[in-house]
Amino acid sequence: MKYDGLKAGIFIDNDNLIYGQDREGLDYSAIIKFVEDLGMLVIRANTYMAVDEDREQKDAKYRQEQRKHRSDIRNAGFRVFEKPLKKYQQEDGTVYAKGNVDLELAVDALLQTDNLDYVLLGSGDGDFSRVVSALQHKGKKVEAFAFDNISTELSQGVDTFYRPDGEHGHKIHGFLKKNQAALKQPTKTEKKEKVTKPVREIATIKAGSWREDKGFGFLTVKEESGKTSDLFFHVSHVRFSGGTRPTNSEMTTIAKSGCQLEFERGISEKGNKTCAVKIIPVSAEGEFVEYLSLRDISSRVLA
Repeated sequence: MKYDGLKAGIFIDNDNLIYGQDREGLDYSAIIKFVEDLGMLVIRANTYMAVDEDREQKDAKYRQEQRKHRSDIRNAGFRVFEKPLKKYQQEDGTVYAKGNVDLELAVDALLQTDNLDYVLLGSGDGDFSRVVSALQHKGKKVEAFAFDNISTELSQGVDTFYRPDGEHGHKIHGFLKKNQAALKQPTKTEKKEKVTKPVREIATIKAGSWREDKGFGFLTVKEESGKTSDLFFHVSHVRFSGGTRPTNSEMTTIAKSGCQLEFERGISEKGNKTCAVKIIPVSAEGEFVEYLSLRDISSRVLA
C-alpha cells in the first residue's frame, strides 16, 4: 500500500527491540527506506536508548564502540536521545540497572501529532497502547514493528503490525543487521557439536515463596516425569513484555496476580545450581502465548 505525500514520523525504542537477542543491532537506514518506499516524507526520525555512562567512562574500548554506534545511527538520519542508565543496589547486594525511555518517546510522539500524518513505532511494549490510541483519535495512521516479546494489546491496537516471521502480523525484512559471527562457517569440530535451542517453559510462582525484601522466589515447575519441583528465580531475570525489569514491589503484584511466567533454565551466578532465567509474565493457553505488561497484570489483581 502506498501513502504518497503523507508526512511520517518514526519513533524507535532501541533497547526494547534488541534486548536479550543475538543480533548486532538495527539497520536504521533500512527503516527509513521502508517508510520512504511507501511514498511518504520522513520529517521526524527519533531513537531512544539507555547509555551506561559509568562503563563508558571506565572502559575506553566500550566507549569508542558505543560512540561510533550512535554516530552511525545519526548518519542514517535519526536523532539519538540518550538516557543515563541508573544503577540500584538491593539489600542482598544485587545491583540492577534501569534506563526506561518509554516516557520520553511517548511525549515526543504526542508533541509531534500536529506535524504528522503517519507514525511508525519500533517497540513491542504494551505500555505504548495508550499512546497509539491517542494518536489514532487525532486521525493519525499508526503502524509498529518488533521482533520478540510482543504485547498482544499493542499488536492488535495499531493499524498494521510488522514482524520478521510474519506471524500474527505483516512480514518485514532487512530491519536487523546481519550477525557476522553467525555467518562465519563452522569448523569441523563445531559441526560435530550438537546445538540445541533453549526450551521455553511455563510455570507459576509457588504460593508464599516470593520474598520482596530479598528479591527472589520459587517457581512451581512440572517436570517430564509428571511430578512438580521448585525452581529458584531472582527478580533480576524478569522482564515485562517491553523489556523493562520490574521492581521488587512490582514483582509482588505479579506474584499476587497468579499469572504465568515463561522462562528458560539456566545456571545461577555462583554456578552451583539450576535456576530460571529470561522470565517474562504471560497468559498462555495451548500454543497461544500473550506477553503481559504491568498494566495488564495490575488489572487482574484489582479485578
